[in-house]
Amino acid sequence: MTAVVSIVTGALALCGVALGAWLGARNTSRQWTRDAQLRACQRLLERYAAIYDMLARSRRGEAPAIDWASWNHALTEISLLCTPVVVDSAYALDEAIWRLTRAVDESHSSQDEWAALRRPVESAHSTLIHAIRRQFDPEFRGTIRTSGRPADDDELWRRNVDGQATVG
Repeated sequence: MTAVVSIVTGALALCGVALGAWLGARNTSRQWTRDAQLRACQRLLERYAAIYDMLARSRRGEAPAIDWASWNHALTEISLLCTPVVVDSAYALDEAIWRLTRAVDESHSSQDEWAALRRPVESAHSTLIHAIRRQFDPEFRGTIRTSGRPADDDELWRRNVDGQATVG
């Protein structure tokens, strides 16, 4: 009887160790995946900021030096690691950037034209940020402000470089 108790105790101990190892590995895998997803999202948003800045400068006559390879690499990471909603939002942003790039390449736009051209990109950017927030916090249901830019009709935009009020 003592031998049976010893065998059962040993078997239960081994099961406990195996279960603990499995739970630990599962938790480590989940944490690694979450960290990798967060890094991928961060890289995509960093690439977006660089592209948006280059497009804003190029509409004023500066030659754009956009690093499309890094952007496409970041999109691929998102495709491999993130939820379908985030992936779809990232590619919607990519499409909006394609359209903005084409429009900027075709003309040097005024402030009003630039505002109209950039709205779809900024809307797609906001949608992506909200999708990312929901991926990492499934209970997140609200909206957050995703830009600090003053409204297009703000006094800021009616002043020229010298600080003098401009017409319109």
